[in-house]
Amino acid sequence: MQLNYKKSILIDLKKHKNFLDTNIERYIKTLNAPKEIKDIMAYAVLGGGKRIRPFLLAETAKLYGISSKVFKYPCMAVELAHCFSLVYDDLPCMDDDDLRRGNPTVHKEFNEANALLGGASLLVYSFKLLSLNSFKINKEDKLKIINHFSDVTGAEGVLAGQYLDLLAENKNFILTLNKFKEIQQKKTSLLIAFCSLTGAILGKAKKKEQKEMFEIGLLI
Repeated sequence: MQLNYKKSILIDLKKHKNFLDTNIERYIKTLNAPKEIKDIMAYAVLGGGKRIRPFLLAETAKLYGISSKVFKYPCMAVELAHCFSLVYDDLPCMDDDDLRRGNPTVHKEFNEANALLGGASLLVYSFKLLSLNSFKINKEDKLKIINHFSDVTGAEGVLAGQYLDLLAENKNFILTLNKFKEIQQKKTSLLIAFCSLTGAILGKAKKKEQKEMFEIGLLI
């Protein structure tokens, strides 16, 4: 029973990845941007990864009967923002990594300046995707999602997590369990919690249920 369930999840993950990658590639191509910037964005996003975060968002939205025509926008936004964080995490001034998902990191493939520009382009475009008129939800919910997205990707979320992560590398830094949990929450957990929360917002769940879905995401 467990093996069949695991196989089913892997099949669903693969289908979702194909769906999402097709849409991401199509939307990046529509950008009125220099070809190399678009190439960098595509390289950073489409070079691997399981799409766990957008999969969680999609599966949560499906619980409420939400169509892929709707949830694809926040799914794309989440994956672009996640990949932005990976591009920056790999930079020489951060973790200085040469490989990501078995391929040369973006700054190794395109140089450091272009990695900065391409990574920033991913983050900015993720917000654009959430603001598109074709993302057909009511304005109140759209603003709520964008507001939460800003919280989890910016100075209160992923960026703060990366700052604290770098701070913890200082030999004089005393890493307590609470500080470790804070780093993990800001750098990783909040974006995952955004996914389960957004699925609930799209599904018009009550506030209590939205809060519970957010907490489930944190635990994941």
